[in-house]
Amino acid sequence: MSVRTVLWVSGFLTLIAVTIPQLAVFGLLLLIIPGLILWVAPTVFLYTATFAIVRRRLPVTRPRARNLIAAVITLGLGVAVTLPMALPARQAFHLATKGNVRPHDRVVIRGDVLLDSDRTPTEGRDLDWRVPCYALCAALLDTPGVTSVTLGGTDDHGGDAVKPIS
Repeated sequence: MSVRTVLWVSGFLTLIAVTIPQLAVFGLLLLIIPGLILWVAPTVFLYTATFAIVRRRLPVTRPRARNLIAAVITLGLGVAVTLPMALPARQAFHLATKGNVRPHDRVVIRGDVLLDSDRTPTEGRDLDWRVPCYALCAALLDTPGVTSVTLGGTDDHGGDAVKPIS
């Protein structure tokens, strides 16, 4: 398939996808493949058009070398254009996925301690915590400087629940 054919077909599909975007969603719902084709058509058109323009402007006479150089330049331009828009998202993702940060000094626990959990005990039920609390609460109450321990979080119905232990 020649570049000219790919340009015409992808250009026509891009025209459809841009003027009637509901067709891409409808195509995804019906058979998936037509929707995917309409979804990818603008990208294929832009890369193919850029490839054709770069290939026409190159002073290289050998066809394979011209195609290879045009493909590399086109991919490089694609990366150079999209990279500034992708960097803030990559930085936010990197910051969100950082591991635990360790403090320089030892953390001293003192005063009133609140233990949060996704589920707190409800009336008439035993403590149903994701973190076992009996040993943890006892250890915290035995820690010098801790005056009280309070269990907090949400109950099975999504409401706030607090239970003081001391």
